Amino acid sequence: MLSSHVEVMEWTSWSNVKFNERHLLPSCSGIYVIADINQCVWYVGQAANLKNRWAGRSHHKLEKATLKKANLSGAYMHEANLSEANLNGANFSGADLKQVNLMRVDLSHADLSKVNLMNANLEGANLENTNLLHSYYDSATIFPTGFNAAQAGAYLIAPGASLQNANLAGANLYKVNLTEADLQGVNLNSANMEGADLSESKLNGANLSKAILNNARLLQSNLVQINLSEANLNGADLTTANLCEANLSKTNLSSTKLVAANLSKTNMSHAILESANLRAADLKGSNLIHVNLKFANLIAADLSKANLKNAKFDGYTKLNDANLAGVNLVGVTLRGDFSGANFNETNLCGADLSSLNLSGTSLISSELRGANLTNANLIQANLKDANLTGANLDGAKLTGTIMPDGTTHE
Repeated sequence: MLSSHVEVMEWTSWSNVKFNERHLLPSCSGIYVIADINQCVWYVGQAANLKNRWAGRSHHKLEKATLKKANLSGAYMHEANLSEANLNGANFSGADLKQVNLMRVDLSHADLSKVNLMNANLEGANLENTNLLHSYYDSATIFPTGFNAAQAGAYLIAPGASLQNANLAGANLYKVNLTEADLQGVNLNSANMEGADLSESKLNGANLSKAILNNARLLQSNLVQINLSEANLNGADLTTANLCEANLSKTNLSSTKLVAANLSKTNMSHAILESANLRAADLKGSNLIHVNLKFANLIAADLSKANLKNAKFDGYTKLNDANLAGVNLVGVTLRGDFSGANFNETNLCGADLSSLNLSGTSLISSELRGANLTNANLIQANLKDANLTGANLDGAKLTGTIMPDGTTHE
């Protein structure tokens, strides 16, 4: 949609706004043009107040409009009124037609592939030879009597829906309810699922790379071998979810709830877990290289044999009673509370553990060569068979500590 209140000139040089940005139109009189992405003009009008003319759901002239073979691919037409319009052969692929009034519209031979039809009204519409492949709708969508949307290749978005191997890449599924849905192998790459409820759904083998899932609910969901690389899960709830062998590289998991979640053997390299709650989570054998764990809660988490090389900790990281046996922490700077943690057979060569609370920790057979333990609290820690060659223990508290030779320090 294009608009201007200047003197007559080539309309393609006028100021313009997209349909979904029509609220930005000025409150003044002017001449305007409605055009598609190919700059094909469909209507020319004038208004005493451009903003008021386009306020609300839609311009009144879109009703019964003739947009035959118009190219409106990717258009945002949310809540527009296109009732009784002629859209024969029009291209709407990838468009957002959520809550659009399409009653008695001629959509014969139109391309509605990958279109959002949630809560849209297509009552009495002509859908002869219409392409609905990979479009999606919900229980509120109204289709013509006798029309089978599923047979036409469209997907029903609803609790318990069966969407195995569906292609919903880039779909706008904001706050949808897909609880207990079968989403195995589904392609949701770059989809917007902010605030969606996917609790107890089956997502194993699904592709959600670069998907937006902040504040989504995935409680007890099956996410085995899922691809969530570069996805945004800020504030999401994955309590007790199964993410075994999932790809979470470069994923934003800040403030995410992962309490008692199964994250064993996951790839979380370069992931952001700042302020995440991983209490009692299973992270055995996971790749946590360059992970941000500042402010994270890892109390009683199992990190045995995980790779935490170059991971970032701070004084607020909680690892009390965590299992870090066999973990690779070479050269890592540890900050936080590690009291009661299990560091048996852990590689801490060159690690900075200065001023760290390691009281009651088990460091049996751990590699601490060249580690910095100045002013560390090692009261009642177990260092039996640990390698402390070149380690700096200046100012360390060693009361009751079991030393590498098995003796107890007084």
